Amino acid sequence: MLQELNHGSRFSCMRAAITAAAFVGGVLSTALAARAEEVPAGEGGLEIVTVSARRQTERLIDVPVAASVLGAQDIEKYALTDLTQIESVAPGLNIVREPGGFPGAAISIRGIQNFGTGDAGLEQPVSVIVDGIPISRGYIVDAGFFDLADIQVLKGPQALFFGKDSPAGVVALESVTPKPGAPRTGYLKANYGFLERDPVIEGAISLPVGDTLAVRLALRGEDMQGGYMKNGAVPLAANPSGYLVPGPNYDRYPQTKQAIGRFSAVWAPSDAFDVTLKYLQSYYHDDGANGPTVLTNCDNGQHPFFNNLLTGAFIQDTNATCGNRRTTYSGSQPPIILNGFPNAPKDGKYYTRVQQQLTSLIAAYRLPKLEITSNTGFYHVKASEFDTYDMDVFAEVPVFQAETTSLVTEELRAVTRFDSSLNFTFGGFFENERRSYLQDGRIFTLGPYPVPGPFFGITSDWINDDHNYAQDYSFFGQARWHIVPQLELAAGGRWTKARKHSTLGQPFQYIDSFYPDPATQDPNFTPSGNVYRLHTTYNNFSPEVTLTWHPSTNMTVYAAYKTGFLAGGVENSAIIPNYTQLPQSQITANLTYAPETDKGEEVGIKVNGLGGRFSGDLTLYHYIYDNLQIATYHVATTSFTIGNAASSVNQGVDLNAAYRANDQLTLRTFIGYVDNKFRDYPNAPCYSGQICPNGTQDLSGTAFSAPRWEGHFGFNYEAGLTGQLRFALSADSASFSRTPLINRQPGTATAAHTLLNASIRVFQADGPWEIALMGTNLTDEFYASNIFGKPLGKNQDIIAVANPGREIRLQGQYRF
Repeated sequence: MLQELNHGSRFSCMRAAITAAAFVGGVLSTALAARAEEVPAGEGGLEIVTVSARRQTERLIDVPVAASVLGAQDIEKYALTDLTQIESVAPGLNIVREPGGFPGAAISIRGIQNFGTGDAGLEQPVSVIVDGIPISRGYIVDAGFFDLADIQVLKGPQALFFGKDSPAGVVALESVTPKPGAPRTGYLKANYGFLERDPVIEGAISLPVGDTLAVRLALRGEDMQGGYMKNGAVPLAANPSGYLVPGPNYDRYPQTKQAIGRFSAVWAPSDAFDVTLKYLQSYYHDDGANGPTVLTNCDNGQHPFFNNLLTGAFIQDTNATCGNRRTTYSGSQPPIILNGFPNAPKDGKYYTRVQQQLTSLIAAYRLPKLEITSNTGFYHVKASEFDTYDMDVFAEVPVFQAETTSLVTEELRAVTRFDSSLNFTFGGFFENERRSYLQDGRIFTLGPYPVPGPFFGITSDWINDDHNYAQDYSFFGQARWHIVPQLELAAGGRWTKARKHSTLGQPFQYIDSFYPDPATQDPNFTPSGNVYRLHTTYNNFSPEVTLTWHPSTNMTVYAAYKTGFLAGGVENSAIIPNYTQLPQSQITANLTYAPETDKGEEVGIKVNGLGGRFSGDLTLYHYIYDNLQIATYHVATTSFTIGNAASSVNQGVDLNAAYRANDQLTLRTFIGYVDNKFRDYPNAPCYSGQICPNGTQDLSGTAFSAPRWEGHFGFNYEAGLTGQLRFALSADSASFSRTPLINRQPGTATAAHTLLNASIRVFQADGPWEIALMGTNLTDEFYASNIFGKPLGKNQDIIAVANPGREIRLQGQYRF
């Protein structure tokens, strides 16, 4: 398979790969393309798939980008509105909720992500584009997407056309857009998940308003009564602090409640000008960010431990057991702690609550030789959670967190349509972000704060209050030269300037009264009332060059050199170490992390053939990531610090194929191989309990993150029953090999697993009604990911996030 290559040999490999791709292209052109005109694609063949990977609508086969597209039918056949379940049908994409919640979820493509993303300051290396607006905060997964036209997954760096926060790729979601002049359309559907006791209802309607205006309203609601995780906590007469623990905080997770609405309007007064407005508002609520966490390993093999930091004693929780599938342990807070906790809810119930608003306004003006597009966005999220973080029955570590983010973006883009062989795309992008982060928590077994004043009687050990401001400016451009009609050379780049300003405040901390530095008796942590002010600026230029050959209308061969950029930033850690005696330069060095960049090569071939009944693509890629951003978890303080791995390699092969055997049966498959390794990471952190010289280890040459192999297979079968009635049967399996260990720590690999989804639909061929029975994770496969040490546990106490379990849904739908 692909091996790590030095600088010189990479280009030799690229030349060999291009030669091989050209040879394969010639063979396939003879075998397939010769028959391509017998039946045009889309007429008795596969559906013609389009993408906007270059910010314009093009056939997928024509675009020199590794991409996969889920159409509306692909999304709806399993009622997938939770993005964390999308990996079963979207090859190479993985989305996992974060234990501890912030910043919501970890999103990765080909295994590239921000590892241990528990720090609220980190941005995702995968940009989620919602109706044209780029979002890099993980909370976007809670927006409850539905009524979608498609989901496009663009793999590898996408700096040129999408810019900010896309060094690993882009996930673009486009909602259904009403069309002026079209007749009234809409739908109403309701489904029920039997195993999670989960009723969902949604609907949408598009209405014409004259010939130039159309509007659409879409609504969705969910009221889950159960869930796929059970709570194994029990009442306790006394926890390590000596307080009564009332019992489990809830019985099942997640018990999701959602309410979502989207309004869309399109005004097209002429063929040359149109404006599209979309506004989304969503509300999400569940039983707490730590609800899906499980104890995957215990230091003594059976029960986890809790470390009383005051005395140093490890206390075993004999009521919690390691290895229980989909069982979490979440005891309620003792009344004395709850009553003194500044932001705890009065009823003491753990929760995650996310409220989001997203507005996009896109105006397009088309001249005979030039198309100009303005894309304006506003995004606002208000998220909060209250939960226990010790992951055991004792409920000793309550934490409240809240984040408010407001984002304003503007992109102005122009594309030329000259009749000559040379055309251009150019434009600029601006983003202004304001983000506040508040946390108060308890990890020491301390009583209420005894000193008179504003904090008298509170039972949290610290309060952290951070405010972050960021502005991003970028300019981009690309020239496209058709050397001959079938051969195009495209070259361009994006220049970015990111400015960040943060104030990190520690209004209160009680810890050092009991836990000072043993050598000097000075505070280990920042004294109460201290504020750090940090200013950082990052500049980057990301070039891209692509050579594309179209030997026929049904074949594309391309080779590309691409680069990407993810700005550095400021840590928003919970408890800030004491840097008050350091000069500003050292404070900045300790509280900031470096930007992440990547560069590399990609070659691919895409083919349609057999009269439009076959499509396939093969992609080989090799990228080097410098300063990969990694958040390291510290068990003793239940907080993260962010560092950078000096150099990493991301390389592999993707193979996609789809075949329409006849009018009834369509087959599809994907096979992916990923080889992710640290090339240079000599000062990597040690895991808890590891004996390392100087407190670090050398992870150079160590594999990380992604499973080596990923394989998907699926089919759709549709046939008539009687009269107007038809039925459709769909099934998809997704298999993943075992992931590498995290920092070489035993027990931190995600096991190999296979997910199976299936559905059967009965519907009227020319009528409005449809009934469907849908199943996800039908074999109830269990695996755990996002793995790290249990807060305040012993060395080999390990927790992880469990995947959703089996669900069976019955759905009825009426279209009009």
